[in-house]
Amino acid sequence: MQHLIFKWLLVVPCVVALLFFSSIVSPSLALAQGPSLASSYQCTIHNTTIGATATLALTSIVQKQQAISGKVVIGSGLLGSGPFTGTIGNDGSVNFTDTPTDGGTTIFFKGLLRPDGSLGGTYNSPSVNQQGTWGTGQTTPGNPCTTATPQAGVFYHVEAVQTPSSPVDGMGGYLTQSKVSVPAQPLNWSITQILAESANGQDALGVGWVVEPAPPPDGYGDTNFHLFVFTRHQGKNCLINKDSTGWSGSFHPLVTAPLPQGILTQTNTTHEFLVRHIRHTWLIGYETGWIGSIDDVQWNNQFTQVAKAHWYGEVHSPNAYPQVEMGDGICGRFNGAAQIEKMFLISSKGKSIDAQASLLKPQNSPYYDSDKTSQSSSFNSFRYGGAGILHRATGSCPP
Repeated sequence: MQHLIFKWLLVVPCVVALLFFSSIVSPSLALAQGPSLASSYQCTIHNTTIGATATLALTSIVQKQQAISGKVVIGSGLLGSGPFTGTIGNDGSVNFTDTPTDGGTTIFFKGLLRPDGSLGGTYNSPSVNQQGTWGTGQTTPGNPCTTATPQAGVFYHVEAVQTPSSPVDGMGGYLTQSKVSVPAQPLNWSITQILAESANGQDALGVGWVVEPAPPPDGYGDTNFHLFVFTRHQGKNCLINKDSTGWSGSFHPLVTAPLPQGILTQTNTTHEFLVRHIRHTWLIGYETGWIGSIDDVQWNNQFTQVAKAHWYGEVHSPNAYPQVEMGDGICGRFNGAAQIEKMFLISSKGKSIDAQASLLKPQNSPYYDSDKTSQSSSFNSFRYGGAGILHRATGSCPP
């Protein structure tokens, strides 16, 4: 089965356009000559050793195939202005050495020209034992995401999982977007998502929808479907979402991305969500395009493939008596329940492979349950859902 082919036509946020084309079926992303840098970039540089921030301009950039040169201009507060030379790889990786003429010491820059055209990475100056980050976006360290593990309450999951025989580069599936009922009190939410996970489970990336109507900052303050991105690094769970100020954390939104408000429609049909690793970057996709990317540095470059794939519905309740609907509120064993269908993996060659998943026993049954849409031992679609304690009262979801 071949799935959506996403294409990029992206604009450099600093200065100039960079053209890439991507396809799940044909993963050749670079142009024949390789990626091209703009003639200049306006950036920010942050010295994490001493806690100082300054402006950074890369100017007079000249590129001859993979060789690059130009000038580094650092604003007041830090030293390091001077000429640089280096290389850019076919994968967009950038490495250059800055030889300061303002009294600073030699600086070694490493970075990535991202699919959205932005540029950034890390640097170090060994002779003074200092290091930091730089890029066209905000590089000042801060809370990169909202901690996604509440201190109280109970989780409920209905889940399908697959451990590929060998790691793959991505995964996806089609998730139902149907109206669900969720109380407006804090710690109540309903989620459906896909999740790509490392072999040890300590690192992960997911994308899906969430309904969490509690007033901010505990929720979104409405009953809309909100697109969200989930990351886990060394066991720390983080939620990257979008509000009126834009996407939070280390998420790089793509210029041509759909859903500028981060709100999905309730269509009672399924929609495609996927993640794929390409060129030191994880891409996050929804429907007709890539919505953004997260650099490997988020995971210290240790998470680059999918060792375990998950597709699931999740409910969280402040107590053991959930009044939150999962899916569309119908138990998964019944026709009319929400579905996660056409689940797939993406091979290292960019080919879409039908999932061969297994259903896990639902947690905290009988509130929520699931059922395969086919009778085969492995499958790529299933029904899921429930309405919490309301089913216990009606007997609709018997133990």
